[in-house]
Amino acid sequence: MSTQAHAALWEALQEDFRLKLGGDLYDRWIAPLKLVSSDGARIQLGTSNLFVLDWIRKRYLPDLERVLRQRHGDEVALELVIDPELFREHRLGSEKVLGPEARGSSGALTAELSSTPTASPDAPSLSASDVSSSSLASLGQDPAASFAPGYAPQRIENFIVGETNRYAYNAALEALERPGGLYNPLFIHGPSGVGKTHLLKGLYQAYRSRRKGQRFLRVAYLTGEQYFQQYVASIQDRALRRFQERSRALDVLILDDVHLLVSKKKTQLEFLHTFSTLADSGAQIILASDVPPKCLKDLEAGLVGRFLSGLQVGIRRPDYATRLGIARAQARGLSCTIDEDTLRYLAENVKGNAREVLGAVKLLHHHFQVQGGPLSPKAAQKILAELSVEFSRRVDLRKIHEVVARHFGLAAEKLVSASRERHVAFARQVAMYLARRCTGKSLAEVGKYLGNRNYATVRCAEKKITKLLERGEGRLSVELGAILEALED
Repeated sequence: MSTQAHAALWEALQEDFRLKLGGDLYDRWIAPLKLVSSDGARIQLGTSNLFVLDWIRKRYLPDLERVLRQRHGDEVALELVIDPELFREHRLGSEKVLGPEARGSSGALTAELSSTPTASPDAPSLSASDVSSSSLASLGQDPAASFAPGYAPQRIENFIVGETNRYAYNAALEALERPGGLYNPLFIHGPSGVGKTHLLKGLYQAYRSRRKGQRFLRVAYLTGEQYFQQYVASIQDRALRRFQERSRALDVLILDDVHLLVSKKKTQLEFLHTFSTLADSGAQIILASDVPPKCLKDLEAGLVGRFLSGLQVGIRRPDYATRLGIARAQARGLSCTIDEDTLRYLAENVKGNAREVLGAVKLLHHHFQVQGGPLSPKAAQKILAELSVEFSRRVDLRKIHEVVARHFGLAAEKLVSASRERHVAFARQVAMYLARRCTGKSLAEVGKYLGNRNYATVRCAEKKITKLLERGEGRLSVELGAILEALED
């Protein structure tokens, strides 16, 4: 296959993958990839740094290869490399972490930097200082300073509060008003797209305007990825002490995506020492992760213990009222005229996370601009119906049956059997609750599918799970979040 044919194939693959992943994930991870070379049986895709390469290799490369096989059989293979040009652009665009330091020999990187292929023998070796992308030293830097078009600044005052995030929101306000107090550390967990990052960035903005004596608070917001990058950079630049001094002199440390520290043993140990120093000095620590501390496998026991010493609070996927609030706020932010009936229809039928609701409003806004005026409720509902159908296509009774059984370690037939064992009955109630929430099936239809049970049984199961969630059953919230994530795969 010629280079030109490879380029055409990669372009077609990108379109396929945009549909598979959705616009947000595609734009973040796949769109920046660069076709750097091809030799007939191989397509080489370049990335700008090691972290991106490793992330795509683990999470998206199998899907990319699957889509490629569907189009071209096994004749062409994909390979990820560090592209020198993208690498240099990334390095020049990043802020230097710790000021001018004498550059030592490359030496041995920590075990957390594995050897990585490069696009050519002339590509630069990947030193740890080049991995950095956000400066911990720049404590005044605003992590939310630049927003994609159509996104409002992520501040506390425009965070949409509902039943699914109220406990986390109230805990965040308490930590804001009394930093270093009862809720320290504050650990917020929940599946992707529920608003954790919005809340953390909102806290960052609010803390920056607060004072401690005659000075403003020293506040840092960064992700687990960035903390890892800064730590490794400091080792390579022989500036570990300076990194430690800066990170341990903070008044507030906000660390998002803590799960990205998993398996990075040396970084975890460094963070444990920083955590202990900050906690002992009364500094506020706020953390966020996809899962609660106990579910973070391969995490240093000392860190888990520290995380558990404060408050852990979950955020669930938005319910109808929260989705409606998000849709209204987004419509206002876009100055888009969408009538209330359409917004209600959107909230009722787009049952994904907050990002999907934002995407639905943007879709209406696009049609609004093309048409040159407000959409009729009928036209808007026709547009949104496609999103609703897509969700229903992904999630049906059969899939809920299989995913719930697998999650609770049950054989699929056990879930629909006559068994009244406690753990089986509970798993069945969860399946009934999710079936009602995700498929729109009637009580009778759900009951019939799950073992020929009557509608009253399904109604009781739905009420029971709802009450448990309203009482703030953290473990159940985590269980449902994990199941919903599996249902979307």
